[in-house]
Formats: sequence, C-alpha cells, structure tokens
Amino acid sequence: MSIQIPPGDCPWAIRQTQCFDSTTHRFVRRDVEIAGARIRAVLPAGASSLAEGLDGERYLCTPGVVGMAAAGAAPPPFVTTMGWQCARLRDVPPARAGGPRAVALLKFDGRQLEEVNSLLEWSGASGGGRFDGGGAHPVKVLPVLASASLLSATELMEAAKFARAIGTRIGIALCADADEAREFRSRFYCSESALISYLLPQEPHVTVFGAARIDAREAQAFARTLCAVALGVPDAEHLGRRWRQHAPLFTQRRAALFAGANGINGTNGANGTNGTNGTNGTNGTNGTNGTNGRLAPNAGAGQPDYYTDALTRHAAAALGLPDVGTLAPGMRADLCLFERDGADERGGSATFLSLLASRAPAATLVDGRRMHDEARASPVRAPVLAACA
Repeated sequence: MSIQIPPGDCPWAIRQTQCFDSTTHRFVRRDVEIAGARIRAVLPAGASSLAEGLDGERYLCTPGVVGMAAAGAAPPPFVTTMGWQCARLRDVPPARAGGPRAVALLKFDGRQLEEVNSLLEWSGASGGGRFDGGGAHPVKVLPVLASASLLSATELMEAAKFARAIGTRIGIALCADADEAREFRSRFYCSESALISYLLPQEPHVTVFGAARIDAREAQAFARTLCAVALGVPDAEHLGRRWRQHAPLFTQRRAALFAGANGINGTNGANGTNGTNGTNGTNGTNGTNGTNGRLAPNAGAGQPDYYTDALTRHAAAALGLPDVGTLAPGMRADLCLFERDGADERGGSATFLSLLASRAPAATLVDGRRMHDEARASPVRAPVLAACA
C-alpha cells in the first residue's frame, strides 16, 4: 500500500496510528502531528483537527534507528540517522536532502596541527561543527580519537577541551585488539576504561566506541561516568555472558547500539578496521548471521526495553543528537511506518525489535519528509537485528 506524505510545509497528521511510546515501551493509539521537520504534538486518537494527513490505522509508527558504517555504505531502510566513519575531512559525505541524518565520525589526532586547524576552520565557517552543503539537514562532525595512539593523558584532556571549543562531542575509540590494549597498559599502567573514567568522570559529551570487549569491572567503571558507551551486539549463544558484563551500562542508560550496513555493528565499529572478517570494523559481529531471532526466548525481563532505547534515543544522544530518537513533541520527525500485522502492537519493545528483524518499513521519514532512497536501501534479507529481537 502506497503512503502519500502531504506536500509542502503545512502541518499534517498521522491519524489513529499505533505509536511506540519510549517512556512506557508500549504501542498506544495516537494522532501524531508533524509541522515542518519536527513533531508538533502526540494526541489521543481522533483528537487532531488538522485537515492534511494520512490514515495510520494500518501502521505501527516507531522512531527511526541509528546506524554506523563506513562512508558510502547503504544503510538498512529503517535507519534515519547514520554515523559515517571518515579518515579525513575530504571523506565526510555531503549533506543531502532525502537521505538519513548524517554525523561524520572523523578520525582525529590532536598532534596533527594541520588536521586541528582544518577542523577549527571548518567548524567556524559552518557553525557548531556542522557542514550544510545545501542539504536539508547538515552533517554534524564528531572527532574520534583512537586510544591506541595516545602518548600522554594530557592528549585526552586536550581533545575533550577541543571538542567543547568547537561545540561537539568527542569520541574515543578503544583499542581494537588485545595486543593494542597491552601496549596501552604498558604506557599508562592502567586500562583504557580506568584512565577515561578517572580523567573524564563528569564529562557528558564523551562517547566511547568499540567497547564490546570490556569486562564487567570496566563496564561498572564506565557506568559511574556520564559518558556514552557504544557496544557491539552479542549473538544469542553469548547473550547471558554479555548481559552480565554490560548490564550496568544499559540500566544506567549509558549503552548505545548502532545498526550497520548489513545489520548491527560489531565489536569495534568506530576503529575503522577491516570488517570483512566478521569480528572488527564497520560490520563487526554481523547480526544477520547465525542467530535468526533466537534471542527472544532467552532475553530476560526488561532487556528488550533497554535494547530498544540503546538503538534509538541513546544511540542518537551518543552522536550528539538530543532531539532524535523518540516520538514526542519538539523532537525531530524521524520515524518509520510499518504495516501492522494482527496483534503486533501488544508486544511493546519485543515487537519493535521483531519489526526491525523481519520486515522493511512501508515508509521512512527524516525531518518529516520521506527518504528518497528508501527503495534502494538494503532490503531485509534476514533478521538483521536477530541478536536483539
């Protein structure tokens, strides 16, 4: 069934739709009013008086998911925000209308003066670390510092100070493997998690990438800070162990999960290493293979709620987008409409995750406008969120 979005900038409504409430983690029947790029109101079903709109009774309305991949990859059709991994400023993709919201995860080395000056110049010209380029929603830049390249603790502090100066977050990519982690310990006589949590305990504008390898003690250390922590998604066989290790990050709302070009990102999504081996890099531990949605009977009570938050509002916040990830007044109108099947809406977060795992949305909206390339986006060939559906 074709969904027609009203043209122009006049306010319009999705009427009588089953809307996912991120506060209660339930589907509730609502009228969702959209004005321009933002959600104007979420009203009781039938309460909207707007003339323009569409009948949403046949659809489930959910927030869009946040993804991460190397620049140029095609995101899944339910992804409305993408973190693009870029090695240089020239690799930052241009902003364009009709595509997902973009955040450039730019590899950053504070010792390279030319790189620092270029980023400062770009930030000053674009305003707050954003680059417009004529698109509907500008590209936001988030510099990512590799902890393996650190030579002193001062570099970490200066990088955080630099990010604040240009009005953005700072990303810290943890070591990609055990050898790099050992070298880090030999330089600093402590783990990466210990150094970060000691130097930046109250810094809310820090995102730690590639944290799937951390153990329970490190997870506890990060949970006591204000930073966001980007985790890979475990397969069903290792769910219990991974949940025991990382539960504090989910329960303290520090965890962020990102969908990759072929599903959920893996162990070291921000480190820029080769993802073709299925363990590190852009795709990492690929959520499309092997699990086939077997998590549902194994997940403990409440876990789907934490996973849903980590894929939406917490992942958006980790990229510096506080107004993305929930269907609420004042938030960006980034959402998906899935065709409703029977009693779908009764399952709450579990249903939300199963939608992502089993079907493509009938429509995907960014800033209240339909994505132009959704028909060319990666089709759902397998349960792409099998590890958390």
